[in-house]
Amino acid sequence: METHLLKCYVVVEHQYKASTPGPESERTMFFYSEARVDGLMKRIETPSEMTEHFENRPDFLYYKHTDFGKKPKKFGPQDKSTTQEPRPILVCVI
Repeated sequence: METHLLKCYVVVEHQYKASTPGPESERTMFFYSEARVDGLMKRIETPSEMTEHFENRPDFLYYKHTDFGKKPKKFGPQDKSTTQEPRPILVCVI
C-alpha cells in the first residue's frame, strides 16, 4: 500500500494500493475537516462501499455509509465518450 502525504488545500493523506490506483479501488483519504465546507475528516472506499466520517457539522452528521451495487454490463460497441456510468447505490446509512 502506498501512502502519499499531499501538501494541498484539504487532503492530509491518501492511501491506496499501487497495483490498482484507478477509480473504484480500495483507498483511504484523510482531510483537514476545518478547510472543508462539509467537515469531511476521513473517507474509506472499496469497490462495493464507501464510509465517510465528519466532524463539527451544524447538523451533527458524523458518519455516512454507502453500499454500491455492481454496474450493469453493456454489450455492444464501446462508447467513444469518456464518461462512466456511476455505481448504483443500494443502501445509504446516515
